[in-house]
Amino acid sequence: MSEDLKNIDIIYRKELRDYSQSAPDDVWSNIEQGLNQSKKKSYISFYKVAAAIISFTLIGSIYLYLNNNDSLENLPIAENQSSNEIITKPEEKEQVALDAKEEKVLTEEKIETKVLNSELFIAESRTEVKGKNQEDKDAIKINATRELKELSKIEPYLILMVFESPERKIIDNRQEQVKSLINTIPDFNSVLALDNFSDKPIQKEERWAFGGEFSPLYSYRHITETIRESDKELYNSVENPVMSYSGGLNFQYKAFGRLTVQVGVYYSTMGQALDYMAVYENSAFSLVPEEFQDRYINAINLENSIGGITFNTEYVFIDERAERVSNLTNSKSKVDVSNPVFNNLDAEIEQSFQYIEVPFLIRYKLIDKLIDVNFVGGVGANFLIGNDVYIAYGDYKESIGHTNGVRDINYNGTIGLGFEYPILKRINFRFEPSIKYYLNEINPTSQVESHPYSLGFYTGINYSF
Repeated sequence: MSEDLKNIDIIYRKELRDYSQSAPDDVWSNIEQGLNQSKKKSYISFYKVAAAIISFTLIGSIYLYLNNNDSLENLPIAENQSSNEIITKPEEKEQVALDAKEEKVLTEEKIETKVLNSELFIAESRTEVKGKNQEDKDAIKINATRELKELSKIEPYLILMVFESPERKIIDNRQEQVKSLINTIPDFNSVLALDNFSDKPIQKEERWAFGGEFSPLYSYRHITETIRESDKELYNSVENPVMSYSGGLNFQYKAFGRLTVQVGVYYSTMGQALDYMAVYENSAFSLVPEEFQDRYINAINLENSIGGITFNTEYVFIDERAERVSNLTNSKSKVDVSNPVFNNLDAEIEQSFQYIEVPFLIRYKLIDKLIDVNFVGGVGANFLIGNDVYIAYGDYKESIGHTNGVRDINYNGTIGLGFEYPILKRINFRFEPSIKYYLNEINPTSQVESHPYSLGFYTGINYSF
């Protein structure tokens, strides 16, 4: 039995190994409430500590601020002078300086006297210490040392405040601005001196330019007035523009800023084509002997919007739209072109005028960038050097006469837009579309007032120097 009692723990352990019992529900709720209360207590304690720190900080700041104000108010100030006193007169300044010196001397004497008295007091206290007990001796020494330290801290402070009232002046801001502007302007002599000693070469402005250009032309005329309104409509329907050309040399001078003046010498051609005009070849002309060929030559007058064309020819001209052709040979009757001896050449008739043009132009630079853009305008004088009427068929072209009554000198106006692009250091490529219009009528003897014009795209190269 005793052995069984000794092993009682083993018996309970074996019997209660798999035994378990659940706790009541109120136990877990109590535990949860306790945990929540501990969290609330920790939060409350944290807020208390933070409030205490903030309170101590505010109280300390207020205390330091009040002590600093008291120390500033207790600063030593000269007896005969307040902190706000202003001295302006020279006599008062000298008097204040003398008073300050006397005050300084008196203050130093007082301090020396106190120091001597303290030293005598210490010496006397030493003699008195001999006859007293140890506690009295220590008290006397402490008092003497304390008084000596306080005296050593005393220094002769002297505050002298002298204020001068500035003279009142009226200051004009405009004068100050002018002075500042003048100060920013560099000295002319100094600038010249710097330029003379500078290693950088001075680049001269290129004012002159020389060049040449060429352009195909779209050439025609503008009818402004006719005797009959129907004539204007007729000529516009039976006449067409032609392609011609122009080219020459020009000189330019840069006058100032963006303005350039240009003159030059150009060769140009203008004219128009006469359509709906049938031209026939008379084969009998080449078959008869030479002494009889004049019988086949007719005097022809051909009217158009620029002027009449009078010529002698073996060809036969037939107007298919109007009565522009007149046979001036009265002895000859009308020709029957249905006869096989007449051969239709399918030819074209063209009026051509050659001029030497001397333009005077003004160029204004609108855009000064890598590609310059210029507005071009001016006038020119045109000197007539050629007046021909051509008949052309196949590869053959022949002059058959000239236009009557054309002016020898005509004046035109020019307007255009020029583009320039540098291709080398001083060489620029130019492209310039422009329109030229004759200011006066080309033929004052004609019944039709006609003004030639041309549209060109001038292309060339200029050299600047």
